[in-house]
Amino acid sequence: MRAARTDWGWSQVDLAAEVARVRAKQRLKSIDGDSLRRQIVEFERGRQPGPLWRGLLAEALQEDEDRLFGLAVDTNLPRPLLVQTEFDSDVLAVILEQRAAHIRAEHVFGPAYARELVDRDLTTIEELIRAAPPAVRPEMRKAAGRIAELGGWIAQDSGDPVKALQLTRRAEDHLRSSDPSLQATVLMRRSNIILQSDPSLAVELADDAARLISGISVGRLAASIARQQALAAAADHDRQSFARLSAHAIHIAQVEPIPDDHAIYASPAYVAGEVASGLMMFGDAANALALLHEHYGSWPGSQRRDFAVASARLLRATVIVGDYHTAVELLSRTINAYLSAPSDRTRRELRQCRKVIRDRARATTTLPLQTLRTKIEDTLRGDVNL
Repeated sequence: MRAARTDWGWSQVDLAAEVARVRAKQRLKSIDGDSLRRQIVEFERGRQPGPLWRGLLAEALQEDEDRLFGLAVDTNLPRPLLVQTEFDSDVLAVILEQRAAHIRAEHVFGPAYARELVDRDLTTIEELIRAAPPAVRPEMRKAAGRIAELGGWIAQDSGDPVKALQLTRRAEDHLRSSDPSLQATVLMRRSNIILQSDPSLAVELADDAARLISGISVGRLAASIARQQALAAAADHDRQSFARLSAHAIHIAQVEPIPDDHAIYASPAYVAGEVASGLMMFGDAANALALLHEHYGSWPGSQRRDFAVASARLLRATVIVGDYHTAVELLSRTINAYLSAPSDRTRRELRQCRKVIRDRARATTTLPLQTLRTKIEDTLRGDVNL
């Protein structure tokens, strides 16, 4: 919540004034600004707001409630009929087919669409494990681990790193006796979740994942793990390792996926887009821009969410190099891509782009900069009238 407030450049008094405006709009009883500010101070110190305050603050900050305060845990999920079913290979096949469908839905429509579906499937299979014969439990735990890993991925993309880490830990527990490629996938996910908060540990986890798959044919998972190693090196300010690992990731991303590939999403365009984000960490926007342009037209149609991230990254790199007219031309497509498959990663890219524009506008004011700033801020506030 504090980060969202400071991102707008607001003091606590400013946020209190905005909350007062939202209350007036909703025709709620007026409260003096100092009382509102004291409440905001308490919330930023860790006290959890109730449902009314969650809604008020989310609207005032133009943020998603789940991102500001964490996902609400649904402790009363309906008991699925499947839990009453005798477990066999057909039941397991259906569950894994649903997981594959959830992955496709998340890539096309964004994490919000698939989140609840995955949560319910995880509840279902963990209930089934308790009643299953011992002989089939290893396969069930493997399926549960894969669903939990997917849930962690979706929670992370929804802007909830706490739940992402919880679900990834659950995946790790389920998969502790599984094959190395699945264990490596979970280590890669953990590395990505803590990338900014603990870069050195992120490096260790990504390296451990790479060691687990060394000498094994894992398809695109190898490229995804190499990409994660590169990003972790960038977050740890190790430019030499980043250059070596990113070149390796781009090279091996040309491989075709294998059956049941755990990182089928790691297409050449995806890996290039991720490497571009590392280049921008080192201030190399020009090379990031060239890499993003090279792959911009080769995105698979099934990866709308990741395409939206890359589009926003391309927009940011274009603004950084000062090509504001081209940035304006890119803007509508970028915003449309974000709105069709919204995710926390794209939103963060747009916020970073807005920050670059704000900083530039302090020195010079041009019509393209004003247009970029206005439309990005309208998008982040939820105004889709472009």
